[in-house]
Amino acid sequence: MLATFVLLFLITRIYQLIAYLISPTHANLSATPNLYIKKFNMNDVILFDGVCNLCDGFVNFVIDRDPAERFTFVSLQAEPARKLLAQHGRVLPLNTLPSTIYLLRDGQVYQRSEAVLLILQQLRSNWRYTALLRYIPRPLRDWGYELVARNRYRILGREDACRIPSPALRRRFLS
Repeated sequence: MLATFVLLFLITRIYQLIAYLISPTHANLSATPNLYIKKFNMNDVILFDGVCNLCDGFVNFVIDRDPAERFTFVSLQAEPARKLLAQHGRVLPLNTLPSTIYLLRDGQVYQRSEAVLLILQQLRSNWRYTALLRYIPRPLRDWGYELVARNRYRILGREDACRIPSPALRRRFLS
């Protein structure tokens, strides 16, 4: 029963996607680099686990593909991250390791798979097309995200302390 519901839901979403892609207006929008997101006046802030090698790798991946410098970064272990989240009604427990990535954009807080997809679709090249993954229901996306998050230290390890960015990158990190 549940499998049938999920299958029908996915078929409906795929149909909507195909209808969008073949629509006449899509040809005009495809050249726009920010297809799904309006431009913001201030940088988006990515909050990440600074001791996680997977998270550090993701930050490096974003930095390498963000020549416009749309993003600013802050480790969740740093005090500015706790203050930013508190300003937006989120509180991180002091004695637990962070298990998610956050994106602060235009006064909104996004987390888990939604944050990752919103970040990826702002990058140059074809990464913006990852927005199509948003057609997958969020609970299913977040389940996959949590599966990786639970095992990230086991898969790629962790550091004892947050890495210190190079002087050239320091201006992109909140400290």
